Amino acid sequence: MIYEKLLKVALKASNEQDLPDTLFASIRFICENKNSDIELIHELIDHLENYEPFGDVGCGNLFSSTKDVEQCVAKLLKIA
Repeated sequence: MIYEKLLKVALKASNEQDLPDTLFASIRFICENKNSDIELIHELIDHLENYEPFGDVGCGNLFSSTKDVEQCVAKLLKIA
């Protein structure tokens, strides 16, 4: 299911790429409530799979930054 995948990639980003604990907690909340826009969930998964804490620094934006993840989570929390 999509929420299990989201939680899995969020956990990986938390453990391996230093995703902030507050963002991880918000993502876990989203997964527990399971009433979000599926397209936004897919967007968040994409951001997390390409997450780099400093993704907005340097040339090109091949990675998703903390700000990208925060903005997507904020959109989802407005729905939840």
